[in-house]
Amino acid sequence: MTGPQVGDRISEYVLDGLVGAGSFGQVWKAHHHIWTDNIVAIKVPTDTQYVRNLQKEGIVIHGLRHANIVRAMGLDPYAETPY
Repeated sequence: MTGPQVGDRISEYVLDGLVGAGSFGQVWKAHHHIWTDNIVAIKVPTDTQYVRNLQKEGIVIHGLRHANIVRAMGLDPYAETPY
């Protein structure tokens, strides 16, 4: 699995820059392709073995609502670039 690059599009978001990376994957700053003031963070696994972990994390986080927890807005472990 190769990593994404600045300017790549994942779903409706365009990647602006790498925020951080770890053993699980990378986190990217991105903006909506039409509403450019809509900024998000996108987590991308760096290895196919981590896609299942991403899916589990997304499912758990989606149901949580708290000021100190990042809200999951989208999840597609089956996309060409899982996010």
